[in-house]
Amino acid sequence: MADAMTPNVAVALASGVSAALVLSKMRGTARRPPQSQPPAPGSEQRLVQLRCAHQNYAWGKGGERSLVARLMPACSSEAVDAAAKYAELWCGSTHASGPSRLHCPADPQLDGVLLTDWLKANPAMYGSMPADAKGELPFLLKVLSIGKCLSIQAHPDRTRAKQLHTEQPKVYTDDNHKPELACALTPFKAMVGFRPTAEIAASLKSTPELVELIGADVCDKFFGGAADAPRQKALLQELYSALMRKRETAAALNGQLLEKLVARLTAEKHDGRTVEDCEELALRLQEQYPNADIGVWSAFLMNYALLNPGEAVFLAAGEPHAYVEGDCVEIQACSNNTVRGGLTPKHIDVDTLLSMLTYNAGPTRYSEAVPLPGNEYCRKFSEDT
Repeated sequence: MADAMTPNVAVALASGVSAALVLSKMRGTARRPPQSQPPAPGSEQRLVQLRCAHQNYAWGKGGERSLVARLMPACSSEAVDAAAKYAELWCGSTHASGPSRLHCPADPQLDGVLLTDWLKANPAMYGSMPADAKGELPFLLKVLSIGKCLSIQAHPDRTRAKQLHTEQPKVYTDDNHKPELACALTPFKAMVGFRPTAEIAASLKSTPELVELIGADVCDKFFGGAADAPRQKALLQELYSALMRKRETAAALNGQLLEKLVARLTAEKHDGRTVEDCEELALRLQEQYPNADIGVWSAFLMNYALLNPGEAVFLAAGEPHAYVEGDCVEIQACSNNTVRGGLTPKHIDVDTLLSMLTYNAGPTRYSEAVPLPGNEYCRKFSEDT
């Protein structure tokens, strides 16, 4: 994604308090907006200030605690509400759910124009990228400020995205895929992909409440394991499907077992046992989502990744994940399609989620930043182990 982005758009985040969107390679005869200072001799770069959309979701941080809220004065005229939760800032967005507009007070003809309309009228602005007849960009950059765990979720590939948009256009509002790379701006916590199968088995054996909910027969099959990868995936799919479907088929039992889990772990902590990271995470999720949410159990099955500022993870189609806490900048395909399975008051689509997951199991794969030659503001991320 970085290769498609860098000829035209660079985002600079300085000390977490300011942001600027730079559109470059302004060639051709297209009308250019005014600027306060002329470019250096021979330079073709122009700065176009944008008004960027933000999203208020329940999992965001409140008021000025949110990095999104602190960035808003640089790209929004809206005052920050101390009581509101500020979750996402969509930078340079051509998506209908949060479009950006030009901010050119000195030019009434340009001020307030949708970035989409401006790109349609000025295709030269795409630089080396193919121009889009609809004025859309193939990527979307966001800043996220997370105070409460997001939903257990995954994103569809292109084929499934088109299918979901056709069948449920009010839920899946576009037909694009949504691979994404999240780079930590602060210490950042996330559930990313399924743990190695041996670690999942160990968690099951030390969590009798989870075995009781899933079913001993399914767990015993999983404990038996398999040498070949396809069979391992099939067993993991059977295990996770059995768990997630208990949201509908065994709601009362799920609630009882979550209460039992919390009581046991709380008592063991009081007695001096150091609980595992996944157990501590489960307690935290249960506190945040106290209404017997099936997603709490995913803490035992998914990797719990801790990222330092500058570290990143790439999330391909069909990979389950849930951001837990912290601030990050996210670059993704221009889409808002999210299939959720729990930890959310939003629409949950367990059957679709279970059918589209890859069921890859293994440790978290981090992405390493490599400087781009000649561009001090951009880094290219490549997957590392």
